[in-house]
Amino acid sequence: LEALERDQRVVEEGDRLRLLTAAEFKERVSEPTRDPMRTVYEHGSVPGCHDNAVFAMVAWYEMVGLSWSETRENVIEWLRESGAWDRGGFEESTPEELVDAKRHVYDEGYGWKEKGQAAKRVIERHL
Repeated sequence: LEALERDQRVVEEGDRLRLLTAAEFKERVSEPTRDPMRTVYEHGSVPGCHDNAVFAMVAWYEMVGLSWSETRENVIEWLRESGAWDRGGFEESTPEELVDAKRHVYDEGYGWKEKGQAAKRVIERHL
């Protein structure tokens, strides 16, 4: 039960716990709520931390159990909606190309925490 609560897979409804459906869980974890990932997600990447930020976002979605296609979709959407892509500084010509270049992060199951913390420090200097 503790693991389900920690992983945000259950919700309290009155005096009962309910296991989230797959769709509910996907929606719930699509927006990180804990730092450093919350800062990275909310503010988007800035020049100087693009590699760490995108790495961390891909690793985050892999860690919470999203498929590669869901991860890819979420990271591309985040790049656009957060303004990160418009800030520039990427070698790739499209967000899709950038995320596809990070597929190895997903496949190898790399962790998000160190890269997320590094990206957060750079983002906070730009705020």
